[in-house]
Amino acid sequence: MIGKINLHNFITATREKRALEDEIKVIKAKIAKAEEKLLVEMTDAGVQRVTADGATVYIQRQLWASKAAGVSDEDAADALIEAGLEDMVKLKFNSNTVSAYVRELDKNEQALSPELAAVLSIAEKFSVRMVGDN
Repeated sequence: MIGKINLHNFITATREKRALEDEIKVIKAKIAKAEEKLLVEMTDAGVQRVTADGATVYIQRQLWASKAAGVSDEDAADALIEAGLEDMVKLKFNSNTVSAYVRELDKNEQALSPELAAVLSIAEKFSVRMVGDN
């Protein structure tokens, strides 16, 4: 038997969560818009940090590296190895990609190969979801 109180609590809490997530999206958009303008203003003024309303706002510089356009993973890995940075090249198992592959096999009612079945652990997870109004 499904408890009406649990069902009601689930629906109410899910609606609250969705409403808060919507509010967060609006707030994030406001922050992004203000940040874009503030970065220009601070840069133009030559200011790295400013304190107002009990908070210090500052410019943070970050550097991010990625492969140049048209460079393959293999070429980038080879260049890193040649530069003595082999510790930055990793053979990586991607659980999300493998899970998507397994879900596709399941959807098509295909079995996992014996080689993969020997090295993968497959688990099902069930959860309660809700569709409908906020």
